Amino acid sequence: MIYRPGLVACHGTSGDFANDWLARLLRQCAAMKLRPEFGASQTDLTPVNYVSKYIVNKSLEKNTKVIYHLANQSHVPVNTVFEMFESFSECAWKVAAFHEWQEELKKSEYN
Repeated sequence: MIYRPGLVACHGTSGDFANDWLARLLRQCAAMKLRPEFGASQTDLTPVNYVSKYIVNKSLEKNTKVIYHLANQSHVPVNTVFEMFESFSECAWKVAAFHEWQEELKKSEYN
């Protein structure tokens, strides 16, 4: 069996994040109070608990010549993901064009 997960994100119930790239990016944006503008870009985040449970259940089956693509078919705008996390912070984040955000990131003490 081959498992090909898409973008695996936080736990779907508890919201707990691993220390992965997305968690680090969100922490960085919160620390800077600045996030990049993503335009119309969308993402397909899949909760880690869903992916792990699916892999465990499928691994118990006998069919070994199968490829499983584990991606969320519901897409959400990337800006919406950042706005949701911003709503949990104590202050509003400024929004900057990606190249401007990248320059601020390079100058940041959190880099």
